Amino acid sequence: MASLKFRRSIRPGREQTVTIQGASTLSQEVKRMMKDAELYAQQDRQLKARIEKRNRAQTLIAQSERRLREISLDFGLYFAESKRRRIESTIRELKDYLERQDDRGLDLALAELQDALFDLNQETAARLRDEGEASLNR
Repeated sequence: MASLKFRRSIRPGREQTVTIQGASTLSQEVKRMMKDAELYAQQDRQLKARIEKRNRAQTLIAQSERRLREISLDFGLYFAESKRRRIESTIRELKDYLERQDDRGLDLALAELQDALFDLNQETAARLRDEGEASLNR
């Protein structure tokens, strides 16, 4: 048990002493609080990961929609139509999973949308490469 003493002079010749002693349950209480903190830290990490995943999904949706608009303006509405439909469908799924807070579905739809965007970007690059070669051969 810890004990602290403070002395203070009130008037010359007189002192006042205050003693503070720790309760024997203090160490048990500290241990309980540390255990609670560890438990809440794990919950906080899980919540943070979930929020970050949702933010990534929302960001990818916005990027995908912007990319589809850019491609429509650059190459027309019918360029890579099947890939565009795949992306639009996956965006709808992703929004649905976000609304339902379905983490497993969110993971699957995120991966699917990233793959679909990659395929679209590959086709876009091939088209640009072909147009560049055609202009050089003229």
